[in-house]
Amino acid sequence: MNKTMKLDLNLFIVFETIYREGNVSQAANVLNLSQPAISHSLAKLREYFDDPLFTRQGNKMLPTPLTESIIDNVRSSIYQLKLSVLQAKQFSPNTSHKHFTIAMHTGIDNIVMHELVLTCTKMAPNIQLTSARVSRNDMVKDLASGTFDVVIDTSLAVEQDILRTPLRTDKMLVAVNQSHSLIDSELTLNEYLQVKHVIVSSRSSGMSYEDFELGRLGLQRNVSYRCQQYFSAFQILSQTDLILTLPESIAKMYQTRFPVKLFELPAELHGVDLQLYWHKNLDKDPANHWLRNQILLAIGSETQN
Repeated sequence: MNKTMKLDLNLFIVFETIYREGNVSQAANVLNLSQPAISHSLAKLREYFDDPLFTRQGNKMLPTPLTESIIDNVRSSIYQLKLSVLQAKQFSPNTSHKHFTIAMHTGIDNIVMHELVLTCTKMAPNIQLTSARVSRNDMVKDLASGTFDVVIDTSLAVEQDILRTPLRTDKMLVAVNQSHSLIDSELTLNEYLQVKHVIVSSRSSGMSYEDFELGRLGLQRNVSYRCQQYFSAFQILSQTDLILTLPESIAKMYQTRFPVKLFELPAELHGVDLQLYWHKNLDKDPANHWLRNQILLAIGSETQN
């Protein structure tokens, strides 16, 4: 071991990443460094420990006995360092000027933002909140880069670097004009499939959640109009015979503003499972942890209303 060398702590992050990924190229991708930079760091560590540390076998970098003997201590030290940095960045909501961006799909902000803004106005008067639209194809990248602090969406298959917690399961209801010419005191499955529907979607084409679930039952409804906002949809159905299928929490909120009545969906569809997603790098970040707690409280408040 060359005790005269001074080691950059970043070398041990490279060391741990090579061990975890088992490949220099993959380690470079994970750390967003060039492959020569990774190789240069490994060379310094090899000189310091006077050991190859890893031996190449095909495309894999296999750890030497020395590496196996120190990897747990290295990982523990890296974790403690990261934890110390996070603890040093204590978050004080009453004085913070932090800007949070919450990504969510159309309609979900109606559930979340009202209670969240009321809470933040009292507890964190100087923070900024932005509600953004999420692209599922870019969700992992946007969380990893910090473009979004958290994402609220339905249950999705995500990578292991993305953590989640359930928020609620919202059953689906049907909103109908109080003066609908065909639907009076009850809504039958035949009526539901025959009348015209308006749907809310941020996409210009493709099946909605309800249509996908109906298709699994061998059912198909008559969709006539597509819009991006629930407010627009309620304006339409409150003056026409079109009907709208939507989550219960949103339906009950708009029922107080428009002359509509609500019915149980006359088909056995699973409710919409809402999940809160964040990147594992921010799991112990005090500000992100505070934001997640406020969202959980906001969803809980809406559930009780």
